[in-house]
Amino acid sequence: MRYLIVGAGGFIGAVARYAVGVWCEMFWQRDFPLATFLVNVTGCFILGLFLTLAAERLPVDPRLRLFIATGFVGAYTTFSTFEYETQRLTSTGAFGGQSSMC
Repeated sequence: MRYLIVGAGGFIGAVARYAVGVWCEMFWQRDFPLATFLVNVTGCFILGLFLTLAAERLPVDPRLRLFIATGFVGAYTTFSTFEYETQRLTSTGAFGGQSSMC
């Protein structure tokens, strides 16, 4: 069931990323990768806001965490997930080859 939850969030995240790219192409005809910039900034914001609320303010069902943090944001942008995991590894001291993450 968890795989389906992540997949559903990933589907929506991938479609959202594509939509941002299409929208930016309609209005932005310059060399700067605006779509990637917008996706990374909004993805980091969404992940940071959601995980802060989930950890400190609201009781959040673990399935909703999988859907939003892993599925949606993971497919929407991998950069925000990378930043979150790097911060988590740094804050727990699990960096420098001591982590089991690939």
